[in-house]
Amino acid sequence: MGEQITGYDLHLPFQTFVVQGIVAYSDGKPASDIEVRLSQEQSANENIYQVDGLDTDIQTDGSGHFRLRGYKGVTYKILALDDLSRAIEEKRELARAETNKILVDRNIDDLKLVLPIKPRAMPPTEDKKSNPL
Repeated sequence: MGEQITGYDLHLPFQTFVVQGIVAYSDGKPASDIEVRLSQEQSANENIYQVDGLDTDIQTDGSGHFRLRGYKGVTYKILALDDLSRAIEEKRELARAETNKILVDRNIDDLKLVLPIKPRAMPPTEDKKSNPL
């Protein structure tokens, strides 16, 4: 309190944006209970301070919908991360989808992320028949 600081570039008040959309599997099925997050991209000379109250990590609803809030003017990737136990149960690879780096300066209302469905590679089985010599 009362201390003078220099060398900081502060932008107050923090302006926020909303990203909302849907996550689906490549077969068109909605991806429910999938983690979606804003992943902040930070350059070596950029200091960003997090303010509590933003939803930067959330689960999709039963229809695959999500709604996130972040800071305007910050570069983000938007990630969708598959559910490990569901992937194992369905005998498929764990999926992940992400956007390119984007500098968000406005609300995004219709983002769609698609999680690829790939069958899990099964280890080769040994031939159980004996080979007589």
